[in-house]
Amino acid sequence: MKAEASAHATSVSQALTKGACPSALCHRALEEEVTLLRELGQKLQGAMFARWMKSQGTLCLDHARKLKKSVPLRLRALINEIVERNRMELRAELEGFQDHLKQGVHARGGLPGLVPEFLVGQREL
Repeated sequence: MKAEASAHATSVSQALTKGACPSALCHRALEEEVTLLRELGQKLQGAMFARWMKSQGTLCLDHARKLKKSVPLRLRALINEIVERNRMELRAELEGFQDHLKQGVHARGGLPGLVPEFLVGQREL
């Protein structure tokens, strides 16, 4: 437990010294991010959660990169698979938007309206 807390403190302190904002709000946000990434790394070690992430979960590239730094090698491969599946799904969805644009489909704002809507949905905002 002590080693885990020390590693957490080190991660936060390293991130803060890399040009991050020194404000208390930024510090708390970074602490929360490091904590959540560590928890996600632990959950990925469970077979059922790993299968779910592999088939349905999403990770943005930034958090996938950060997560890979703190997990065992076998989980890095899983993270790469998740990101690649996300990339393929996004590509297919964007190609569909492009087809709609070519066909003149303008419902819900056409392509300029659908792409931001889709991207916001991916971030679960």
